[in-house]
Amino acid sequence: MYFFDTYALVESFVGNRAYKRFFNYTFIVTHLNIAEFYSYLLRNTSKDDATILLDKMEFNIVPLSLELFKQAAEFKLDNNKKELSWADCIGYMAAKQLKLKFLTGDKEFKGMANVEFAR
Repeated sequence: MYFFDTYALVESFVGNRAYKRFFNYTFIVTHLNIAEFYSYLLRNTSKDDATILLDKMEFNIVPLSLELFKQAAEFKLDNNKKELSWADCIGYMAAKQLKLKFLTGDKEFKGMANVEFAR
């Protein structure tokens, strides 16, 4: 199983062949990833289409906790030379907590532990 960061959600949505093997997996995400993905849809489709597309998708949403935010803040600080978003830091730590691989194509995560990198 995988935690899908927003990059992975977008690439799955557009049909990137590198993500074909992940198409049948449940989208395990946080609300932050859904917000970023919806923002992507709004930029690339109409509001009505974005809403319809998002409503058709099924997500397994990871609950956010104070402990998760603290771990994400420490991770972001430890990696301050990289351009990591808060959503990615929170998602990466959520994946780690749940013993899932963090699925991404974000170059900032390439080579990191517990990452499945696909472009």
